[in-house]
Formats: sequence, structure tokens, C-alpha cells
Amino acid sequence: MSTELYFAELLLRDGEKKLLPMEAKKEENRVILSLSKDLIPRDFVSLRLVPVLFQAKVGDAGYFVLPRSGSGALAYFTDKKDGEERMDASFLAFFGMKAPGSAKLLLMRGMANGCEFVLSLHDGVYALYPEIKATFSDIYEDVSFELYFLTDEADYSSMARLVRERLIALGDIRPLVEKAKERPLLSYMAASPEVRIRMGWKPAPPEILEQTRENEPPMHVACTFDRVGELIDELKKQGVEKAEICLVGWNKSGHDGRWPEMFPVEPLLGGEEGLKRLVRKAEEAG
Repeated sequence: MSTELYFAELLLRDGEKKLLPMEAKKEENRVILSLSKDLIPRDFVSLRLVPVLFQAKVGDAGYFVLPRSGSGALAYFTDKKDGEERMDASFLAFFGMKAPGSAKLLLMRGMANGCEFVLSLHDGVYALYPEIKATFSDIYEDVSFELYFLTDEADYSSMARLVRERLIALGDIRPLVEKAKERPLLSYMAASPEVRIRMGWKPAPPEILEQTRENEPPMHVACTFDRVGELIDELKKQGVEKAEICLVGWNKSGHDGRWPEMFPVEPLLGGEEGLKRLVRKAEEAG
């Protein structure tokens, strides 16, 4: 495990930069890093963990594990063009790095909802680090991270399992099997296929960028409520006893129609009464 000091770089409005040492508490295969919010002045511009731990050069073997687009991605060290990508850390608040002979992971804790992860490439060097910007969030709690040093054999799958186990232990998430014990609807959904039906939509890409009620293009009707009822009958006929019917674009003008104005229920699909009949039919079908 690394024994080096850990710093956060603070940028102030006057352009001054300061290095703030972070408190480091070592526990088995991890280091818990923290920085008191009282040490961060109100006129700060940004605060970031100094990116020395998660760095690589173009052409190196290995990859970064990223929380991109609310899911995840692997970034290999193959690009050569300088640039920067920012990722919201509030949904999946961790990233990792796999390199020959080493693997490590950073789990954001305090200030995760006010943080971004930054992936940069400059002069052939990759860097990955968390950053909090004053334009994005105030410092409302102590900044803290959990830094894990994993075995040489660890990979992205190992990192994902570690994060899941840790978040369950912290009480941040609960497995579906546990939630289903208390919520019968979840138990039903877990055992049922989802049937997603896109009811209707406007032309895409849009022909009219600035749409009003007077100039909006007509909606394409793909499936009415009565037609969904026929599909439910067919599902029962084919022996499908459980299903979750997901209607997309039932709102006024269909999918992405007059959003965020949802009502009235689109008349071309059968209107509100047609939707109510369909709900009753689905319930009667189980």
C-alpha cells in the first residue's frame, strides 16, 4: 500500500493555488481520505484531488473504469489527442484503474453529490481525478474518499463487486431481493418480463425546432390503447401469466411531444377513458 501524502489542490478566485494535506486513515487494503469543510474558504473556485495516483501514458497497458452516462465504461490508454471529459459523480461515485501489476479504486463519499470526475489527456499523459467546482456546488459537508489498493489480479468486475458490497454495507443501497420482501409489486416485477410499447411520436429529428401548439407537426400513431389490449390477450393466449406493460408516449403528442406538459392523455391513442379501460384490462389479466 502507498505511504505517500495525499493533497487536494484548491484554486481561489484571485488565481492563487494552495495544496491542502488530506487526513489519511489506513485500514487494511484502503485509505480513507478526508478534508474538513471548515478548511475550504467560501471564495474557492475549485477543489480537486491531486492527480498523481490515477495517471498513465499513451500506449500504456491497462485501462480506467469510468462511471460514464450513468452506467460504466472502460477507457484504454490509446487516444493521442489532448482533451478533457467530465462525468457526474452523483450516480456512480467511483472510478478505478487497472495497470500491469496493480489495480486501485476511488469511492467518493463526502460531497459526492457536488462532484465531477475529470478524465484529461495532456502531452501524452492521462489523469483521472475528482473535482468540486464552486459553480456546481457549495461545500456543505466534509470532502472524503475511500481509496482501495487491490490485488494484481483485480479487474473492472472486481471493482464493481467491491463497490456494490461497500454500498450495501453502508446502507446506501439495498438489494432488490430485500426490497421485494416488503413491496409485493417489486416481487412481481422481478419475476415478470417488461413489455415496452412506444405508442406514438413526432418526427425525429424535428422539422420544426421551436414548436408551439399552433405549429407542432402531427404525431405518428404506432399503437393505440385498444391495440395494447389485444396484445395483452395474446400474451395470455401464449401462456405469459405475468408481465409489466410499459407505455411510452401515451402523453399529449406522444414521445417527447409537449414535454414537460403531459396531459391530456393523447386523444389519438384513445384518450383518458381508453387508458383507464386498458389499466382495468391489464389488472384483470393479472
